[in-house]
Amino acid sequence: MGEGIRNKTELILALLYAGERPSQFTPVIGITRLEKLLFLLKTDEGFLAKAPEEDNLNFVPFRMGPWTNEIYDEVDFLESLGLLKKQSQKKRTPADAVHDDELFSDMILDKYQNTATIADEETEIFTLSEEGKKKTSEIWARLSVEEKQRIMSVKHRFNNMNLKQFLRYVYKKYPEYTTASEIKDYLNV
Repeated sequence: MGEGIRNKTELILALLYAGERPSQFTPVIGITRLEKLLFLLKTDEGFLAKAPEEDNLNFVPFRMGPWTNEIYDEVDFLESLGLLKKQSQKKRTPADAVHDDELFSDMILDKYQNTATIADEETEIFTLSEEGKKKTSEIWARLSVEEKQRIMSVKHRFNNMNLKQFLRYVYKKYPEYTTASEIKDYLNV
């Protein structure tokens, strides 16, 4: 499964390329969401199953569930190449509105938001640049219809879901990745 995607860089690009419909590039809002989407593509959909260690994503239990620093490094790398764009969004989206829950009012979500909690209503939006779309179209073209569908399905199902609900889903499905969580009780899992 997932043999058309050769490494973590290609998986990130393909996820950002996938849209609700062909040629509709849907952004991913927030590094936490990006990380969990990639986690599900790897664990549920089998992407990177045959990739060598250095080309894989190696998730470990952490403060908000499954986590890997490799995603941060890849995002920085792709941005430096001009393939990925990060934009700050000053306002929350309905998908991440959590009614000022204490968790999201008080907790810093990730290093890209280290000066902006949800109370400040700022997060990062991840999209492909025009050059990134061109490069990723080559990757997308070599994927099977089934692989494209699996990526689009995961993105469609979880990209617009309320972040709290999305985290709860991941926590319930993968409790072995919640052992170091600081929010497990809050999510009622």
